[in-house]
Amino acid sequence: ADAYSHTWGALYPYLDADAADPERRLPLAMEDVRLTTPDVVALQEVDRKWYESFWVPQMKAEGYVPVGGLAEKTGLTREGCAMFCRGDRWRVERVETVGLKTPGPMPEEEATAAWVKTQPHLGEALSKISTVAQIAVLEPVVTGAGAGARPLVVANTHLFFHPGAVHLRCLQARWLLRHADDLR
Repeated sequence: ADAYSHTWGALYPYLDADAADPERRLPLAMEDVRLTTPDVVALQEVDRKWYESFWVPQMKAEGYVPVGGLAEKTGLTREGCAMFCRGDRWRVERVETVGLKTPGPMPEEEATAAWVKTQPHLGEALSKISTVAQIAVLEPVVTGAGAGARPLVVANTHLFFHPGAVHLRCLQARWLLRHADDLR
């Protein structure tokens, strides 16, 4: 996301300034989609302005439909996750956007929620996380050879990034999988 461009020099010292220009890098990313023709495309760190002005029109031109729109993070940055699926193969049945800063609300996570409450530093760290996930159920468009196809549950997120936060990512992955299983 462009919102993080101020950090790119430190994170990617080899990155050429021309390659960081969205007018150059976004068409290259779209070319990857064109070359691989996936059924589902899941993107992270998508800026709102590029979602609406670039991704939606480009993907529609290639036969993809948006899956639930842009799921923006809950923080101050205007970026998030976006999914698209091939409109000739999949129909969007259901989409949910889920925050990944708390365990619930699921009976299976009551014990985890109770444990998190006993860990003040963990609770404080989780309260600052703005991570969201998109979870979608895609129904196959039945045509000829696709008659045996089954619905597909797809989850898309960008877990908390900090290298010292493996424990937070594990909790987020657990909660994401619980939500996906519930939706399934």
